[in-house]
Amino acid sequence: MKNDDLIAGAMKLGGFSNIAGGVLVAVAYLSHPHHETPEVIASNYWLWTHVIFVFSLLFGVFGLIALMGHTLRKVTVSSLVGYLIAISSLILIFGLNYYDHSTRRGS
Repeated sequence: MKNDDLIAGAMKLGGFSNIAGGVLVAVAYLSHPHHETPEVIASNYWLWTHVIFVFSLLFGVFGLIALMGHTLRKVTVSSLVGYLIAISSLILIFGLNYYDHSTRRGS
């Protein structure tokens, strides 16, 4: 397999990752309970909604990295900073989501 074929395959996988991340984040937001009673927070439904959020964020990170790799030769400093901020924000949201769930689950 040539290097170009490998890169093309990674770009396709990154595109599918972006699509999957977008669909999953929409599902997670639509299914997220809007009332945060102790019963809801302690339920498995709350857990699975946040698991969907986690996967949407992971797919988003992988998709953005693939997109950045695809445009790397044309990237300016400001667009590189934009990519890095977007990727960092998804990673931070992932950490916040995990922290939020782990602290509420125990209370």
